[in-house]
Amino acid sequence: MQQEKLIETLNKIINPLVDRLAFDLVDVEFVKESAEWYLRVYIDKAGGITIDDCEKLSSILSDRLDDEDPIRRSYILEVSSPGLDRPLKTQADFDRYRGELLEVQMLSAGADLERIAISGAKNGNNTVIEGRLEKLEDGVLFLWVESKSKKTKEEEALKISMDKVVTVKRAIRFK
Repeated sequence: MQQEKLIETLNKIINPLVDRLAFDLVDVEFVKESAEWYLRVYIDKAGGITIDDCEKLSSILSDRLDDEDPIRRSYILEVSSPGLDRPLKTQADFDRYRGELLEVQMLSAGADLERIAISGAKNGNNTVIEGRLEKLEDGVLFLWVESKSKKTKEEEALKISMDKVVTVKRAIRFK
């Protein structure tokens, strides 16, 4: 509970700084690894984040955190881009990647997915499918997936309740 409260406090400090720099705040983590504590701030923007962007926010944020002192122990501040394969978590993530090909890991396939082209991939007991994101609305993910019930390459609309979703990531294709 204290961790959640700390993250909430940190978000209140970080969000205005990120907004002022025209970045998107993707995630904030405060974690212990080995003997060290890390405050990790992940940012993004259209066109991607540069090292200069990370340095700019890190400098401003470091000063603000020193002034407000919400963390009572020593820690290492890291500001970075979340990377191409990061999970989509927020409504802003889903809005940003509308029309993109996504990889959705689900708890189980279900009847609707049996008739639709599924990559066939399994990850433990989970099913992994790919589809183009239409939208996320009211806890339902709307995807366009390739139909396997037809001989032509047509797409079918698929609705997936987010309570059945383990993770959603961009499907990365290398050319």
